[in-house]
Amino acid sequence: DKDDLQQRDNRTIVRSETGCVGGLVGSLYASNSYSIKNSKVKDIDVYNNVHTAYYAELGGILGYGGYGSSSNSLIEEVQLEDCNVIGNVTNNVGGIIGITQGTISLKKCDVDNSNITSTTTIDDKPTRSIYGLVGGLAGYTEGVNLEECNVTNSTVSCGYVGAAGGIALADRVDAKDCKIKDVTVLDIWKNEDEYTIELVNEK
Repeated sequence: DKDDLQQRDNRTIVRSETGCVGGLVGSLYASNSYSIKNSKVKDIDVYNNVHTAYYAELGGILGYGGYGSSSNSLIEEVQLEDCNVIGNVTNNVGGIIGITQGTISLKKCDVDNSNITSTTTIDDKPTRSIYGLVGGLAGYTEGVNLEECNVTNSTVSCGYVGAAGGIALADRVDAKDCKIKDVTVLDIWKNEDEYTIELVNEK
């Protein structure tokens, strides 16, 4: 759902006040698998300012893949570059995807020079068990296969729960030939535990 699309300082702003939002697709609810291929999102700001919606996920490419729709789904050869992806409260946030159920494959996906952030704090008191997760690639997935995916020159920050350069939380992860380089992971709520990941799983 893209409630507001506008221009500011020659940058496109995609913003939602009601639900899921993504640079390309806000949410997918389907019984079959899907694919997103050969796409690039550049120089945009993706925001979510939802305070009440149960599902209000945020992704640079895809916000939310619903139950059943992400089994054996594929996102391939997509890039997020020079973007801000910023959510709060109930959001799970990812450079590529916010949250998906089922198993999804990410192949040749790149996030570069971008800011991936959730400003959720303990005072927000979300009513769900999985929230505030922030990943350079994904906030939360039940299962994910990663192949030749890169996160570079970016900042991944969380307001309360947890952040990671690649996948913040997943029930299962298989990764091959992936790289995380010059990525700062920051806990903005406590303003501590800042560190930089150089090379992970790179040949």
